[in-house]
Amino acid sequence: MKIPLRFCSFILKENLENTASVFIALKFLFVEGNFFKDDNVLDKVGKMCSIKSGKTVQKHFDNLVELNWIWINQYNKLVNLKSFSNILDQYGFEDYFYFILSEKQLKKFRGFLGATLFTYCSYKIWRALILSNRSKAIVANIPYSIFKRRGRRVIISDVTNKLISPLYYSKLQTPVALILVSKCFQLSKSKVNRLKLEAIKCKFLSAKGGFKKIDIPFRELKFAKAEKVIDYALQFNKEVYQREIDLIRSELFIYKTRKWKKSKL
Repeated sequence: MKIPLRFCSFILKENLENTASVFIALKFLFVEGNFFKDDNVLDKVGKMCSIKSGKTVQKHFDNLVELNWIWINQYNKLVNLKSFSNILDQYGFEDYFYFILSEKQLKKFRGFLGATLFTYCSYKIWRALILSNRSKAIVANIPYSIFKRRGRRVIISDVTNKLISPLYYSKLQTPVALILVSKCFQLSKSKVNRLKLEAIKCKFLSAKGGFKKIDIPFRELKFAKAEKVIDYALQFNKEVYQREIDLIRSELFIYKTRKWKKSKL
């Protein structure tokens, strides 16, 4: 199923992850977009979303009615599901990026949402480097380089020395900082960090971190932290090491529609 990026960021900002998972489960069950509600339907949705209580499923169902994502025909009690495009139009959003979610991945929905944020930022970082005016660009600690070939800027793997397709930009190892994702999607750093850990746990993301030695006397480490000169530093054998930004590699592909316009994100 195609899940728009803007939909993912919206439900995270409004804390509607569980309600959205119930909505997506209904769309998986009823592809035609309408159904008659009964206890059997609620039980199936609960199993798909790993929700044990039927009352909790009913609560999320009522929230969907309040959000106007589903509506019930008063004459025959037929429940109708809105499309993602109509939901985005309801809030005045436009979005041209989307991800593919399978039915099996619905139980790991929160990890999937976290992975979409980091995948998008990774893709935008490499696109920005491609569109820059430098004849050659090398990102620190990453085995990729950007060169100009026949008037086009391309990404080359330093290991295999082969050209990397634009389809794989979102899957390259990229230093994506929490503050970048936080500002891009207007979420708190603590929530972004929890989403990142959940995505790694669900194997949607892989992260590779490290420390680098910095020239600060170990006696001045507490003072440097107090003055916010450095963050995430530690002392080892009378030497100071600073935490580097994790290299993020996503297992998701990011897609965009054919009629692509510049996203507001």
